[in-house]
Amino acid sequence: MKGEQFDRLSLLNDILPVYQQVLAELAKRGIEWVQIDEPALVLELPQAWLDAYKPAYDALQGQVKLLLTTYFEGVTPNLDTITALPVQGLHVDLVHGKDDVAELHKRLPSDWLLSAGLINGRNVWRADLTEKYAQIKDIVGKRDLWVASSCSLLHSPIDLSVETRLDAEVKSWFAFALQKCHELALLRDALNSGDTAALAEWSAPIQARRHSTRVHNPAVEKRLAAITAQDSQRANVYEVRAEAQRARFKLPAWPTTTIGSFPQTTEIRTLRLDFKKGNLRRQ
Repeated sequence: MKGEQFDRLSLLNDILPVYQQVLAELAKRGIEWVQIDEPALVLELPQAWLDAYKPAYDALQGQVKLLLTTYFEGVTPNLDTITALPVQGLHVDLVHGKDDVAELHKRLPSDWLLSAGLINGRNVWRADLTEKYAQIKDIVGKRDLWVASSCSLLHSPIDLSVETRLDAEVKSWFAFALQKCHELALLRDALNSGDTAALAEWSAPIQARRHSTRVHNPAVEKRLAAITAQDSQRANVYEVRAEAQRARFKLPAWPTTTIGSFPQTTEIRTLRLDFKKGNLRRQ
């Protein structure tokens, strides 16, 4: 019945043949790589789920190259499970995850491709490409390597160039989806050639933002630095403050409700069904 609890893992064996059919069709069409998203692998999973990965990927292997893709966190805690899988590559989020690149390189099978999610796919800010270069350069040439966004770019606006009314300085701090693709191209070229001049030029505006008075107000920073634990203590208790606020603002009663329904028990569901069938009166 809809809404009832069930073991989602019990669906896996029925789903795998569908994935096999899809991969077979892609192989017929000459597709070399297929990305399979497994964001759950950044979570602390029950052992039953971890144990299910290997037989599942055993069933999917052999038709195309598989890029196991994770994002929004690191994979190090589940790396033993991941490295046992018959895939050909791994994508990791190196923005929000805390994985050490050198450790990943050391522990991944040497013939695996590493897709390094270096460009933040979840924001609108230009990247400091000099930092990204330093983060990944030591493993360049030591294994197959792709540079990528941390996750899908669907979280970012599409194209900064169509924003014609933004302040020029503020605009120089931004990078939307198309600009993030350009960042990846710049980073790729620099890693291949060793020439970082273009990275330094691109990164200059976002580096300048760190010291811009439009972002950093010395007076505010001084006030924040002077805050003590005593500042969190109110001069009056809530009852006194509430009475003073009512007297000053004279606001009317403001009806409020939850953003969604409360969890429904079996008894409530039965009553609702009986009401829909006309078995209950409104009284």
